[in-house]
Amino acid sequence: SGSPQSTLNLRAALRVAAGDYDGALKSMARVQSPDPWARVWILLATDHPAEALAALQQLDPGMFIQPVPKLTSNYSWDAVAAGAALIGTGATVQGRDLLQRAIKANARHPIVQLQFGRSWNDAIAWSLLGDQQRACASLREAVASGYTSNLEDLDAFSYVKSLRAQPCYQQANRRAMHRTRA
Repeated sequence: SGSPQSTLNLRAALRVAAGDYDGALKSMARVQSPDPWARVWILLATDHPAEALAALQQLDPGMFIQPVPKLTSNYSWDAVAAGAALIGTGATVQGRDLLQRAIKANARHPIVQLQFGRSWNDAIAWSLLGDQQRACASLREAVASGYTSNLEDLDAFSYVKSLRAQPCYQQANRRAMHRTRA
């Protein structure tokens, strides 16, 4: 049997898997040492950008240095999350700048790679930048490369609502599901 902490972490993970992000956030609040990056992800999914931003500023302060942020993380999601949090808190110019820098920095990563891959992050960034055409191209590129994991996670994030309204989103979803079954 696991410790009470591992049980709470598992409950949070199961709630995320079920799409219950509010429940996951509540479960994480009871964990003594929750994964801070998972917490940021859930905070953004539950429309708490100010809390996500505060956590991100603690986790990687270099991303917020002005006028030139330092993007040193190997995880393609980190700067995209920071850009989303900045935009969500009204720091739109800084958030857009960080997203553009993230797209450039993430170009060195393959789409499909355990933990370090770009996954859907370019599509998220382009959508936040308002370029739905490039966001759709990024979705198609990810599916064509064989990436099919966690597309449903995009359903949870309100900040990609405009991308979900695009026909390419449904097409990518169908293609990803088809590839998963094949």
